[in-house]
Amino acid sequence: MNRSGLIFNSILKKTDADLDDIVVICDNMDLYSGVLRLKREGGDAGHNGLYSIINQIGTGNFSRFYIGIGRPTDKDKVYEHVLGIPEEPEITIFKNSIVLAVDYLLKIVTSSSEKVMNEVNRIKNIPNN
Repeated sequence: MNRSGLIFNSILKKTDADLDDIVVICDNMDLYSGVLRLKREGGDAGHNGLYSIINQIGTGNFSRFYIGIGRPTDKDKVYEHVLGIPEEPEITIFKNSIVLAVDYLLKIVTSSSEKVMNEVNRIKNIPNN
């Protein structure tokens, strides 16, 4: 994901897609594990993959679908947290969130992204106990 931008222009050319048609799915440490958020445009928020995409295409005008992974309490464990394999109960939380995310992504195809964004973002951002 850190260098996703390297292929982004090629994908846009090959598919003849417009940036309004693009939804980038990525993790977000500022959301509790499994929490979903949909955002239309913006900056990279410190996410290397988003930085790479924005750097290559020259704009942040594309949608992002975030899946929360939570933030480790130890700042030295960020790398391990992001790239590590989750354990229970997080693995179940992620599986359920991914199924839900797929449902929302399919809705974007048949409905207005604004409507779907309102549905997704209404889900409470609370810790899973």
